[in-house]
Amino acid sequence: MKKDTVWKAYLSDDRRFADLVNGIMFHGAQAVSAKDLTERDTQTGYMPQPGERRQRSIKIRDTVREVRLHDGLVRIGIECEEYVDYSMPLRDLGYTAGEYEKQAAEIRRCIRQELSSLHGAERMYRFKKDSRVIPSVSLILYCGRDEWNGPRTLHDMIDFADLPGEIREWTQDYRMHILEVRKMKDTSMFCTDVRHVLDFIRNSSDKNALRQLVTEDPYYRNMEEDAWNVIVQYAKVGKLVNVKDYYREDGKIDMCTALIELLEDERKEGEKIGELRGEKRGVKRGVKRGVKRGEMRAEKKYIRNLMKNLNLTEKQAMAALEIKKRHRLRSFIKRTRGSN
Repeated sequence: MKKDTVWKAYLSDDRRFADLVNGIMFHGAQAVSAKDLTERDTQTGYMPQPGERRQRSIKIRDTVREVRLHDGLVRIGIECEEYVDYSMPLRDLGYTAGEYEKQAAEIRRCIRQELSSLHGAERMYRFKKDSRVIPSVSLILYCGRDEWNGPRTLHDMIDFADLPGEIREWTQDYRMHILEVRKMKDTSMFCTDVRHVLDFIRNSSDKNALRQLVTEDPYYRNMEEDAWNVIVQYAKVGKLVNVKDYYREDGKIDMCTALIELLEDERKEGEKIGELRGEKRGVKRGVKRGVKRGEMRAEKKYIRNLMKNLNLTEKQAMAALEIKKRHRLRSFIKRTRGSN
């Protein structure tokens, strides 16, 4: 499964969506609950009516909810990103502008019913003086391994280098709201299993930290399936994706046991590979030592033969052996030079 697919399924639970909103926007205060949310179409932008010639301008978002806060409404979208998009401020601005365009189109659709009672600019543009859109907020959940080193505002993408400062002041800016999960120091502001999912992701690069996390926190012994589907995408233990059913009980999944057993299997497999590599290196070293011993035995035999057949002393025989070696070396050098 792709990461964006599992995230969409995970955040389809309104409790989790509300928890993310409360943790990010309200620092953990319980300003929003699941009953305050209404799911909205993730398509944003202007949608032309039948017969209109205007080209379609549609963008697809990950997750969007309309949230009731006090007596007002706000639409909040959450985008889950894995890689640094260096055009992200522009893309995010497109999402927000598209959401407002979509709301304006909805207003114009309603105004068509009372068009005969309107005059002037209201009739021309099908937008009344007191027509209002509701706020649109975009939150970006960045879970990538690399630190976010891309632009965070629209101004970060614009080249003002050779222009007077007034141009920057007159150019509208747009700032993204981005949460870098792996840089988070604290997740206590979250109340649902959002905290456990984010904890797993931010520790996923360190297997020892991950082992400690799932061992000490009882949640990981009784996980929801859609939460499992998210975090296995970030674990550096590939087999986790395929063992879900084996560790399932009463609809919940025991991540703790699964992870520890698979890490232990990886350790044993690593040790076995290390032993085999060590054996191969040992064989090579043994062959070298054997060759050297064989050469030494041959030299000793040669010296004994010289001493016996030519009636030489051991010192004279060793000197003769050295002369033979030097002669071989000179012959080798001559052959090498000749081949060049």
